[in-house]
Amino acid sequence: MRSTFKLINSYFWKTIYGPIISFVFPILLLLVLGNIFKIQYVYPGIIAMSMVFIGLLSLPLSIMELKQSSLFKYIGSSPVNPIKFTIVTISFYIFIAIISSFIILITTIIGFKNEVFPLNGFNHGILGGIFSFPGSLSFIISTSIHLLFVVMAGLFVSTISKTPQQALTIGLVILFPSIFLSGMIVSVDIIAQSKNLNWISRLNPFRYSTGNMVISSTPKDQIGDMFQTLTYDQKEIIFANNTLSKNGDIVFDVKGIKYKINSMNDLANFQNKFGIEMKTSKYLKDVPLYELTFEKAIRTKSMYSDNNIFNWLEAWSVRRVPQVTTIKKFITNYFLKITDNDNDIGKTLTPIANQILEKKFGWLEIFLKQTNTLYSPIERVLNLVVPISFSIYATIYVSNNFKWSAR
Repeated sequence: MRSTFKLINSYFWKTIYGPIISFVFPILLLLVLGNIFKIQYVYPGIIAMSMVFIGLLSLPLSIMELKQSSLFKYIGSSPVNPIKFTIVTISFYIFIAIISSFIILITTIIGFKNEVFPLNGFNHGILGGIFSFPGSLSFIISTSIHLLFVVMAGLFVSTISKTPQQALTIGLVILFPSIFLSGMIVSVDIIAQSKNLNWISRLNPFRYSTGNMVISSTPKDQIGDMFQTLTYDQKEIIFANNTLSKNGDIVFDVKGIKYKINSMNDLANFQNKFGIEMKTSKYLKDVPLYELTFEKAIRTKSMYSDNNIFNWLEAWSVRRVPQVTTIKKFITNYFLKITDNDNDIGKTLTPIANQILEKKFGWLEIFLKQTNTLYSPIERVLNLVVPISFSIYATIYVSNNFKWSAR
């Protein structure tokens, strides 16, 4: 088996497209897409996509090159049977995928340092979900399932193909719709905005293997209790009634009894119990968007998601900031005009206008965050069932139908 491993390794490096597809292309996509879109939204998909490149392109092409060599026929007459060969092949390409993932991780830390280490802490950065609990365990499990799935898909393609060109064609036909409809390049919440496109994407099996990788690696500031993700300055804008302690906790004093609020759910219960409405900041009292969005954030139960891929009983939701840079630019230009030309409006909105002119937009990002349900409980079960079922089927098929030549 060691000699078989060495043979696969030599052919992997011999075909120049193997290393390029596995190591170079994912890095280029990470840097390009990470700067075009928000890196927080595309990072999980880049890892999943690099593995799909390895499984659907690099693996079948290397195997087909081997099949066309005379050396491969001698392997077929040796004690190495298809099952052993399958095990060795899976092991080798899992090893390649792990190296590729580490290269992507290092590139992310170097190229997107501010997103990895944001001002409100590493836990809220793009790697916060992966290095949290249960996110880390869920990420290892979901990545292993996805990796096994794509490797077995590659072996399946190499088994039914007769030439390298045929393997490449089949791989590309599967690859291109998959990377656009499974959440690898276009995030699932964007796909979900179109009902027709969302249903089409559900027919793509890679949506399910990628789904758990997205769930397990999404940063903390995009899931869970929004109350926990607010910075002190953001809380100060919302609660302008001297209820903030030095560490940013919210404490309400009712008839001499202090109530500490630890979550949005606690805050909603507190309001229902005492019938006390929050005093909004004077900076925001004239902004209609405030009441709608913040109350929605408090009342929406689906917002309490986490990185646990085995939490099948609840739908999984994510919070996004839609085109916030475009909105910032528009509002900056708007306030520059009204503060110069309209004294009444300028006086009313002077505090918030000053913040905008100083490029302080923390308040805006709070009220633009919306909660989108991306995976229903049934889909969360399918995220495990679909890739595991196909991997088992492909293993049986390859073991029974693998041929030691391309003819």
